[in-house]
Amino acid sequence: MVCPICHEPYFKTLPRGTPTRGSASSTSGTAQRPVALGCGHTYHKSCIEDWFESSSMQRCPQCKVHHSGTPTVLFIDVDEEDYEAGKSTKSQPNARSVVNNRRDSADVRQLARDINKMHFNDEARDYHIMCELARRNQALEDTNMGLEEGLEEALRALHDEMEARGNEFDELEDELEGQRRLQRRTNTLLQESNDSLRREKEHTARLESRLEAVNAQATCLRDNNFNLRQALEAKSKELRKYQEQHGYMF
Repeated sequence: MVCPICHEPYFKTLPRGTPTRGSASSTSGTAQRPVALGCGHTYHKSCIEDWFESSSMQRCPQCKVHHSGTPTVLFIDVDEEDYEAGKSTKSQPNARSVVNNRRDSADVRQLARDINKMHFNDEARDYHIMCELARRNQALEDTNMGLEEGLEEALRALHDEMEARGNEFDELEDELEGQRRLQRRTNTLLQESNDSLRREKEHTARLESRLEAVNAQATCLRDNNFNLRQALEAKSKELRKYQEQHGYMF
């Protein structure tokens, strides 16, 4: 087992003859002993203390559950001298050792109950988290279902509106096509009217040209008639004069 913070094992095998009390290694071993939080997760004592000191809130690094109080020490160091003394006195039990053994057994049982309680709390918390996640998942599914229904309804409304707009567009297109046909017919009639007017103007111009020619001919005829009349009058005067001179009467 390793600490989730430093990823170092909880227990290290020390060489035989290594001092376990009153030395630097003893201090290091005490700092690296495993402790448990109220949520049931375990860490090195120094690691979790450094974590709490660097964090603004005392929360478990793994499950983020708030922790209050002192972490529970899971194992107790036993000095080698105490261990040898315990072995030497084991063969000669007395009332004090029996009381101490019972107290240690009670402590061990209490520690076991605490650990079981922590595991039970861990399972209860996991079950609560699973229930909360299931509830939130169901709420999200209901929300998604409502959103999907609202989206489908909005899409249907949009589709109906697009169909209505499409029908209006078709009607406007037909009306515009009618206006275009009317415009083309109007342009055709206007072109025909312009052509007819142009032909009338050309005919009028030809008539005016012919009228000018006729007027010129009439003017010429009037001049000729006037000249003939003057010549006739002159001849009449000469004839009368000749008659008067010769005494002819007609």
